[in-house]
Amino acid sequence: MRIMIATHGSEACEDIFHQLKLILVTPAALSEVVVVTVIDQGDSAMQALSGILPTDTRGVEDAQQTLDRARQLLGPLADKAYFRQLSGTPGVEIVRFAREVGAQLLVVGSRTRHGLDRLVMGSVSAHVVANAPCSVQVVK
Repeated sequence: MRIMIATHGSEACEDIFHQLKLILVTPAALSEVVVVTVIDQGDSAMQALSGILPTDTRGVEDAQQTLDRARQLLGPLADKAYFRQLSGTPGVEIVRFAREVGAQLLVVGSRTRHGLDRLVMGSVSAHVVANAPCSVQVVK
C-alpha cells in the first residue's frame, strides 16, 4: 500500500503520524510512505498585494523543518518513506501529487477555521476529500 501524508508542520498534524500506526494492521503491508508539505504560494501573493515582500527562503526552511520532523515521527517507517516539498496552492498540489505518485490512501490534517477566514482561505482538507484520486483520511 502506498500512503501519502500531507502535513503543514503544526502540532495537530503530528497526530497524523500517530494515526498511521493505528491505520496499518501490519507495517509489512506498507510498500511506501510519501510525505509532502506545500509552500503556499497564495501566502506570498497576499503578502505582495499588501506591500510585504515574501521571503521565499523562510518558506523553504519551514518546509524542510516540517519534513525533518515528519521523518523523526515516522521512526522506523522512515526507511520506506520519501519526502517532498511542493509549491503552489496546498489543496491543488496535494491532489495533483497524489495522482502523480499513485497514492492508495491520502492522509491529511484538518485545522478548524471559522467565518471569514474559512470563506477566504477555504479548506485544504475539504478540497482534498472532494478531488483526491484515492481514499482520504482526515485527522483532527
